[in-house]
Amino acid sequence: MTDRALASKPEGPVEVPKLVRAFSRGARPEAVWLNELGGLTFRDRDRYLKWNPVGSGVDLADERARMMWAAPRHPVPEVLDFRPPAVHASAR
Repeated sequence: MTDRALASKPEGPVEVPKLVRAFSRGARPEAVWLNELGGLTFRDRDRYLKWNPVGSGVDLADERARMMWAAPRHPVPEVLDFRPPAVHASAR
């Protein structure tokens, strides 16, 4: 067994991926969540941007579908935009 958390707030400086910078609204987004597969969530003023490294095995399209399914049934964050990996592969 390990003491490593599945996810937590990142410790120390975090490099903001190019794709996240491209969608941020000015100021540098704040990294607020890091999962065990290297996926990051950033706070960008009044919204959050999620990013996963290519090959992480996490499919944000599936997460988007779950959020959209849950929205009429339960309060969940609204998905404002989504870019599949093929669209942003050059923006890494």
